[in-house]
This record gives sequence, structure tokens and C-alpha cells, in this order.
Amino acid sequence: MKKPTNLPSFIVIGAAKSGTTTLYQHLKAHPDIFMPDFKEPHYFVSQQKLNFKVIASEDDYRRLFCRSGHALSGEASTGYLYFPEAAQKIKQLIPECKIIALVRDPSARAFSMWGHQIREGLEELSFDAAVREELTGKTRLHKGVEYGFNYCKLGMISEHLIEYQKQFGESNVLIADYELLRTNPVKLMTQIYRFLDLPDAAPIGLQTRYNASGKPKFDWLHSFLNNKSRFRSMMTYPVKYLLGEKFTHTVWQTLRNKNINAGTRHAMSKDTAALLERHFAEEKSRLATLVTRG
Repeated sequence: MKKPTNLPSFIVIGAAKSGTTTLYQHLKAHPDIFMPDFKEPHYFVSQQKLNFKVIASEDDYRRLFCRSGHALSGEASTGYLYFPEAAQKIKQLIPECKIIALVRDPSARAFSMWGHQIREGLEELSFDAAVREELTGKTRLHKGVEYGFNYCKLGMISEHLIEYQKQFGESNVLIADYELLRTNPVKLMTQIYRFLDLPDAAPIGLQTRYNASGKPKFDWLHSFLNNKSRFRSMMTYPVKYLLGEKFTHTVWQTLRNKNINAGTRHAMSKDTAALLERHFAEEKSRLATLVTRG
């Protein structure tokens, strides 16, 4: 079998819970961009212990991008921002790759990550308790996995962003502010299209929120949509057979997001907010100097 040669032109490296899923969907809507349905292959950190499926083979990774008719192709894997070896590995395989990162206020990002793990049924502690446990110096694990459960550590990304700038050059690394995605997505997407040397595209679904965190309106519906039991498989099999797995997943994701968006938002306590403000003070200043302007 001939070895596939396709590789991404650009990679969205994170940060987690900073709008990367929404950005992935917006990029996928551009007529000149191909984004694989496998959103987070995490190939360049596949040797790390993670609690989700990854692409571990280079051949399998290349096959993700074997599609003609698009000027550019890309992928989005948030873990690339947190493991030091990722930048160098990407540089070795794709020397001309362009890098995109979305950064968010680290306190808000930490709280959203906690809400995500609560939503997925993976976190048992309150946000206050989880943060205080982590800040005692304990490495928090869930079934042996560290990534995604140390909410403060995952916010310390400035040094990793600087490493990407060193590896690829500052002109090939776009560091964008999550707030711009939230308040003016058209402006942000225009900035990204120009960074990728692509013409602007008509905005498509820019007001849609993807991968939202929060307390669902209907707990029973959320439990059913997230339950990987045999009963759910039996219930969804006829739908997948008739409509296809991709369309079924889109319907599942839409239902889950609508149920969460119709529910209530979690609230951070004032004491924990003040604690995190002190903890992240220097990191916030560093991030502010790294964000790409214009």
C-alpha cells in the first residue's frame, strides 16, 4: 500500500476550554479548508496517558488529510499546548506548519474546565475543593490520568507558547484572545483567514456555541446522551444505520448542547476567584504580551 503523504498546513494547539471546538467548526465551514471529522487526533502527544482516543500511527495520522480539492488542511488538538515535546515533534514532521492558539483568562478557563469534567461525570469535588487540593502541591489524577484534572497547571501556558514561537517563528504563530471569539467572531475569523493567506469567507453559524459547559436542564437526558451503556447502543443503532454515524453524532451533540445551554451556569465563589487572581497574576501579564494584535 502506498504511504499517504498528506499533512496539515496548520494546527490549532489549544488552549482547552478556550473556544477551540467552536473555532474548529468555523474553520471547517470555510470552502478552502479541510478539517478531519476526528477533531482531536493528538498524534504528537499520543504516547501520553490520556482518557480519550488518539491517533498513534503516522500512517493513520496522514490518512486523516487524504482529501483533494482544498487549499489547506488543519487539525485541532488541545493537548499540544501542554506537553513540552509536542512543538518539536510537529516541527520535525511539518516544518512549515502554521500554529494557532486561543488563550483565555486562566481563572475562567480553569473554572470552565472543571465544569466540563462535571458535565462528563468525571469530577467529584467542588471547584473550590479541587483548586485547593491542587494548590497544596498534589497532582490530581482520574483513573491514572493527569491531563484535564489539574485546572491551575493547565492555565500556565505562556512558556509553552514561547516555545512554539521559537520553533516556528513568531510570524507563523497566531495567538488569539478567546474574548474576541466570544464578542466579535467575524473579526477573529478574518484575522485567522489572513494569517492562513486565505480569502475571507461568509460567516457561517458564528453565533453557535460548541462544547459548552454547565448544569443541564434535564439531568435524565444528559445522562442518556453521555451514557455508553449497552442499552444506549441498542437504542441508537437503528438511527446510526439509517442516518449514518456522522449525522447521528451531529444530532447527539446538538441535543446535548441545547440541553446544557438551557440549563444553569455554575458560579465561582468570591474566595476562590480571589485566590486564583493572585495565583495567575503574573501569567495573565505574560499572556497579554503574547496575544497577536491586528
